[in-house]
Amino acid sequence: MIGRLKKIKINTDRVLGLSAMLVSFLSLIFFIYQTNIMRDQSRLSVKPRLVFNTWVQTNDSIVTFNFAVQNKGLGPAIIKEATIIHESAIFPLNFDFFMDYNFPKLGEYGNQLTTTSLNGEDIISVGEVYELIVFQANVKDLAAINDYLKLNDSDYLLPWDVKIIYESLYEEEWNLNYQKNQNRIVKE
Repeated sequence: MIGRLKKIKINTDRVLGLSAMLVSFLSLIFFIYQTNIMRDQSRLSVKPRLVFNTWVQTNDSIVTFNFAVQNKGLGPAIIKEATIIHESAIFPLNFDFFMDYNFPKLGEYGNQLTTTSLNGEDIISVGEVYELIVFQANVKDLAAINDYLKLNDSDYLLPWDVKIIYESLYEEEWNLNYQKNQNRIVKE
């Protein structure tokens, strides 16, 4: 006898049962994967992104300085902490107080048109611009203002840093610094 092959008995109930278990297991894996994608999409759909805007506008003999923060993200930014750092001192983000305390003679050169303060639990909506300070002066006083504020004409950075810690609706937290001009995740 050349060889005896055993007859393998295939039970159709077992095959159908194993197939059903395999399909169920693959469906579970697909469901978990799809749920993770949907959760990530939900988080990204309400992610805020704060940026600082600074600009100078000159009209004939008047120069206007504007320093603002804007939410360019997809969801509201909930402010947790907002501070101004100047010469190793930390101040709450309130430019009225900050300018009066650190630069009391600035009013001799021009006018503060707008100042805004940011506190914990303030909310910056999508697309909203908070003008932190708007200052207007005569062009002829520009050199004196630069000297008084100790501004460097080459980099146009303000002599102070502003730090804002904010979070999304999902409590993901970010840190924005004016001097570093970047967003970085603090915690997830």
